[in-house]
Amino acid sequence: MNKWMYILLVVGMLFAISACNTIDPPSQEPSDVQQLRISNIGSEDIQDLTVVFPGNTPAEVVRINFGNVAAGETTEYQEVPGGVYRYAAYEYTLNDEIVHQPVTDWVGEKPLVGAQFAYQIVLDTTRVKGNQIELIEVLNESE
Repeated sequence: MNKWMYILLVVGMLFAISACNTIDPPSQEPSDVQQLRISNIGSEDIQDLTVVFPGNTPAEVVRINFGNVAAGETTEYQEVPGGVYRYAAYEYTLNDEIVHQPVTDWVGEKPLVGAQFAYQIVLDTTRVKGNQIELIEVLNESE
């Protein structure tokens, strides 16, 4: 009988030790509050820029207005409820007309991991309207 108790004690200790040695992987969840700023790295000014992200439902969108973004300018951070994604839709004014540059769909997309991001974008008015803003790079500035 003492032999079985000893075996149970050793097995129990092994389970306890293995549970203590587990390391949780770093969180891969988006931060609760994410921020975005825009760097216009092109040569053309962007008037009344709004960045559009998906909302909590398919019919809902989140609009973040950055105003006028001159060539070479970087805006202040704006909070983005719902999170920053690896791409976005845009609305801006060109020749006194509002231009919409939509995203085909957001299926399967999730917010990026981190707290602060910068979109490096370029406006190219020689391209077809609705496809004139190009996202060059998304910088994770949280690190």
